[in-house]
Amino acid sequence: MSSKKITIGNYLLRRLKDLGVDIIFGVPGDYNLPFLDQIEDFGSIQWGNNCNELNASYAADGYARIRGIGAIVTTFGVGELSAINGIAGSYAEMVPVVHIVGTPPTASQASGAILHHTLGNGDFRAFANMYKEVTIAQANLTKTNAVEEIDRVLTQCLMKGRPVYIGLAVDLSDYELNIDPAEIKPLNLATQRNPKDEHEAALEAIIDIAKRAQNAVVIVDACAIRHEMMKKVLTFLDRTKLPVYVTPMAKGGIDENHPQFRGVFSGNCSTEQVQKEIYDADLILSIGSMNSDFNTGGFTYRLSRKKTIEFHTYHTKIFHAIYDKVDMRQLLPDLTEQWPAELVRDNKNLKPFEIPPPALDAKSDAIVHEYFWNKLSDLIPENSIIVAETGTSEFGIFNMRAPKGATFLTQILWGSIGYSVGAALGASLAGKKDNRRVFVFVGDGSFQLVCQEISSMLRFQSNLVLLLLNNDGYTIEKLIHGPDRAYNNIQMWRYHKSFEYFGNGLKQNRPQATTGFAGQVKTRDEFEKAMQQAVQETEKLHFLEVVMPPMDAPQSLVLTIEGTREYKRREREVEFILVQIKTYFIFSVVILHRHFPLQIMTENQCCEKSESDAWNNYNLFTTTTECTEEKTIEFQGKIPEWLKGNLYRNGPGSYEINNDAATTFNHLFDGFAYIQKYSFDGPSQTVRFRGSFVKSRTYNESTKNGQLMMRQFGTDPCKSIFGRFQSFFYGKDPATATDDTGVTVQMVQNELLALTEIPVGNVLDPDTLEPVGPLVTLPFGQPKESTIMSTTTAHVMYDAKRKMTVGYSSRATKNGNFLDVVFIPEEPEEEGTKEDDNDHIDKLFESDRRFVHLTTNMSERAKKYNHRIKKTTKAFRFPSNHTCYMHSASISENYLILSEIPLHFDKFYGLWFLMSGGIASSAFKWNGDTLPTYFRVISLDTGEQVAYIPGPAFFHFHHVNSYESGENKRKILVDICAFDDQRIIDELHLDKLRDNIFPSGGGYLRRFELDLDGNTCSEPNANAREPKGNHCFSYSHSLVPVQFELPRINPNFIGKPYRYVYGDRAVPGRLFDALIKLDLETKQEVCKWEEPYTSPSEPIFVPNPDGSSGEDNGVVLSVVLDQKAKRSFLLVLDGSNFKELARAYLPVHIPASFHGNFY
Repeated sequence: MSSKKITIGNYLLRRLKDLGVDIIFGVPGDYNLPFLDQIEDFGSIQWGNNCNELNASYAADGYARIRGIGAIVTTFGVGELSAINGIAGSYAEMVPVVHIVGTPPTASQASGAILHHTLGNGDFRAFANMYKEVTIAQANLTKTNAVEEIDRVLTQCLMKGRPVYIGLAVDLSDYELNIDPAEIKPLNLATQRNPKDEHEAALEAIIDIAKRAQNAVVIVDACAIRHEMMKKVLTFLDRTKLPVYVTPMAKGGIDENHPQFRGVFSGNCSTEQVQKEIYDADLILSIGSMNSDFNTGGFTYRLSRKKTIEFHTYHTKIFHAIYDKVDMRQLLPDLTEQWPAELVRDNKNLKPFEIPPPALDAKSDAIVHEYFWNKLSDLIPENSIIVAETGTSEFGIFNMRAPKGATFLTQILWGSIGYSVGAALGASLAGKKDNRRVFVFVGDGSFQLVCQEISSMLRFQSNLVLLLLNNDGYTIEKLIHGPDRAYNNIQMWRYHKSFEYFGNGLKQNRPQATTGFAGQVKTRDEFEKAMQQAVQETEKLHFLEVVMPPMDAPQSLVLTIEGTREYKRREREVEFILVQIKTYFIFSVVILHRHFPLQIMTENQCCEKSESDAWNNYNLFTTTTECTEEKTIEFQGKIPEWLKGNLYRNGPGSYEINNDAATTFNHLFDGFAYIQKYSFDGPSQTVRFRGSFVKSRTYNESTKNGQLMMRQFGTDPCKSIFGRFQSFFYGKDPATATDDTGVTVQMVQNELLALTEIPVGNVLDPDTLEPVGPLVTLPFGQPKESTIMSTTTAHVMYDAKRKMTVGYSSRATKNGNFLDVVFIPEEPEEEGTKEDDNDHIDKLFESDRRFVHLTTNMSERAKKYNHRIKKTTKAFRFPSNHTCYMHSASISENYLILSEIPLHFDKFYGLWFLMSGGIASSAFKWNGDTLPTYFRVISLDTGEQVAYIPGPAFFHFHHVNSYESGENKRKILVDICAFDDQRIIDELHLDKLRDNIFPSGGGYLRRFELDLDGNTCSEPNANAREPKGNHCFSYSHSLVPVQFELPRINPNFIGKPYRYVYGDRAVPGRLFDALIKLDLETKQEVCKWEEPYTSPSEPIFVPNPDGSSGEDNGVVLSVVLDQKAKRSFLLVLDGSNFKELARAYLPVHIPASFHGNFY
């Protein structure tokens, strides 16, 4: 056994050196000095002593963009906070920088000592916690974890292409580890392989689409450069011969002398020729896009999703379909290899790329931007590194002809002024080994923030060329706002004297740079002569102060500001409308799918698909017909004689209007509600069937007019943004708001309610399914004037102990966010007969225009029902941090348990949703990376809040059950069918579902234990197995490792300890292909029913009424679609062993439906 050792500090330096770091930037501080000793003694890594930490962070960023990774060392508190701006820029721009922070001694941290550079509160993690927002991984090194943590964060830094944070205590850098330096193995930086099926599906889909395209183009953006994709991109271009464009952030990524290069695309800031070529294309392959404001010409991109394929690092997006975890780094090489020869572009007639010459004033010799940037193309040599400052410089290079082999460094997204000077120093030192020279362009205002780094340039004998654009102030700010304001003016300096001021020539300084030109240039002739000198004197450091007219600017900057100004104007208009309107967002239960090859659906496919298809998913999403006259059907087999009652089910029944293919809806949740009633009669072995569309105002008006008249979840009849506002939001005229309710059906106070996640319900006759009228009088069904949006639950719950129905709503208002909970008694108190009772409801309807279109000509039966609900309902309101999506909840013996998942309504996402015409979930932002799920516990006796407990972040549609345990029942076990995140919502577009493009499967059953006394949440089954699959976290924490959805249990065990769960299996690639039974004691799937080419609906358990013991003593009911035959049957299974007892074939086919209940 070797006795050789290595210190923690040297282990870290060894790792950095192996990754290519040969200089570490930073500023000394007493908490990092021992580590700086190690850097100086290491031998092959240089200490880059900067003038301040901010400049050091810029230098590390510039170095990393050339060498692939950079590093910076600061001291605790004051030093690291000085650098945080630069690190945030690296995070935003996806630059891998390692930030090492020297922290106080471990003993002082453990004791909470009040030390200098702290906040005086004993908290030594405060600053590290700040860095969690701007770094991809963090580590606080200890004696025992140093090796593992260093390797972990460095791997994350390189794999994710973002900064990391390492805290190294001042007394630990010299601590010796029992590791032989000779046995240190390289880091494992292999990328995880793409999921095979999704990868192949995406590949086949892209090639299929490309075969139909006549005019495809490629746009290369920043992420392709950041993730070292350019060699693969160039190989792809060489294979396909497709025209290629770059964005401003990808400037220089493609050699502009490349025969297929066509120019820089930045929306309206592009040349007219570039815009025409891009918008005329019928297929756009976008590689590594970064759609920020300045990168898109102030959001003036107009790329249609319907013809854009986006390649990203962690997913691929083909039109609207997202192929999760299909990494472009693996997909693009395979696409290159499999690109059909017949698609290779013939570019014989392709004209070479040219930048139109500037229109200059022949009488003027002033150095204006149109001249300046055009002339630089002739002056800057090949293979140079060009660093452009935020402001006029970064816009000037947009349409500058790049020298061959040039690399461009800008900070277009983060935009911290002064970045270029520090970054130029880092890039200069990084490029020195390959004899690459830096030309840096910085404005006078930006230079004043970071001028100290001239000192470092002299010290490190840099040979860069610095061109300072002196236009007397913040020109970009003046163009944006306040051209005559004093705050946009700055003190004039003698900039070209900087070398002298910062010590050039002082004898006491160590050997430093040899300086060349250092002076002002005011005419074009002076500028060209100075540049020629700078280019020829390659070993010297040069400083050109270029004097320009104060308000002169590149045309690309002017156009970007105009585009941004127009975007903000539209945003203000939208915001003005938003605060005046009331809205809801429709959500529904989801049917899961996995990605398969994308196909284009033609119009004649709207009704049928070939019956020869082996797995005919298409028929799951086709329109059915009504069966308003009750049909009696005999069972094949034998049902129990005790089985008597009515099963009601709800779900989409029509996906176009009047069978017109031109009116096809976009999303599964858009389908018109279709109610089914199955009346079982065990003694006669029959079932009576009736099926009817919910005759909502939305349904009636749309079928009458032959077009959709109100906005559905993902389909909007309005094309303009203002029309979208009217069609989606409750405003002064609610005629445009949908009242279609197609999620579930529930008996409440002896009436049948069809419900979804909107503020109104539809009351139906339980016998005939005929409409009775709308329900509009629930407290959360009446948006107040301050309400911006509200989403309600379709899954109201019945509390058998208290004989009441429980519901809730989440609401965003101008005054904050609120949660409304309602208790509706089963048997209302005897109503009075006072005449003003009925008058009261009429007055409410007449006075509230929100409901005038729903309540006009309302039947007396509906009025009385609304009156009764309003009068008897108890309502409770709670303030909330967010308005979140909550599809369902659960009740225990004494509590209502709400899981407030971190999918939050965001008004700016809502604005984007309205402008883009996307699906309703687009208005909600997933915050699961930073915020927890909160469990809110409400007393069913008093309506008071008992607890508000943070738990792990996850997404769900359905609670399974909850029950109390422990001493005094102060613990609650909550079982939920959980997903890792919310992406499943976005994957249910009809064109994808009809063409077998399903997501990666359903959720997993997870159990959460809530401790009411300790206000804590834990998972008893946490980390029960190694993570894997698309929902790896939920898989590893699951009670039973089976993907499923639409969970149901024996209703007699709701709120009580239980053992069995029934559900629809949802494995990747199939949309509910089996019914399953899970045993929570053995943690296994114990029963399964499946049949080829069939898709069962949600299983409804009906217990045997004889009261005998046995939780699974009963039957399971499900409506099954035979996909090949396009025929549905009602299935009855034995609840104990899943043996088929009987089936009854229905007179109409039933498409994929959602929920139901047995009464």
